[in-house]
Amino acid sequence: GGVGHGTEGAQPTVPLAVRLLSTLPRGARADDYFRGMGAQAAELLLHGAATQKSREAGAVAHYLRGAGAQLCAAIASSHPEAARRWLLAPMLAPLLPRAGAGSPCSRDASALDAPAEAMQRLHALLCAAPPPPRLCDALLASGALTALLAPAAQSERMAGREALSRLLLGATDPAAALEALLLDAPRLSASP
Repeated sequence: GGVGHGTEGAQPTVPLAVRLLSTLPRGARADDYFRGMGAQAAELLLHGAATQKSREAGAVAHYLRGAGAQLCAAIASSHPEAARRWLLAPMLAPLLPRAGAGSPCSRDASALDAPAEAMQRLHALLCAAPPPPRLCDALLASGALTALLAPAAQSERMAGREALSRLLLGATDPAAALEALLLDAPRLSASP
C-alpha cells in the first residue's frame, strides 16, 4: 500500500511535520499554541496502545507514537518553558505526589489523569524514538525520575525500567539527577 494504507513512503514527512508543528506560528502566543499542541502530541504517544487489531495497525500505531515522541522532543528543544508547562507537567502529574494548588501540575493535568496512561505516554516518549539530551534534561527537571520510581509506576515495571534507562542514558548529567533524587529522598518518602 501507499501513504494512507501503512507507513511505507511516509517516513520522510515526519521530520517536516515535526518542524512545522513545533514552530510557533507568527503572531501566536506560545502559551496558547503549545497548550493545544502539547495535548495533541501527548495523545499521539498513546495511539493504538490499547488494542492492535492487525499487524498493519500495530505498525501504524508504532509509527504515530514515534512521530509523537519526535514532536514532543522538538517542542522541548525549541520552547522548553512551554513544553514543561503544557506537555511534560501534565504528562507526569498522575505519577508525581500531589502538587500545590498553584502549580502547573495541579492545574493542567485534568486530561491526563490515569497513572497507567501517564506511564504509557512516558514510555513512548522515551522509547518510541531516541530521546535527545535536551528532552531527557527537561524530563528530569520536571520530575520524571521521581515519577518513574513512584508507587504509581510500579504496576508498569518493565515499561518503567526501560523508560528509566533511556532517560538516564539520554541525559546530559544523569549523576546529578540521581544525586538530587537521593538528597530529596526523605522529602519524597514523606509525601502522601
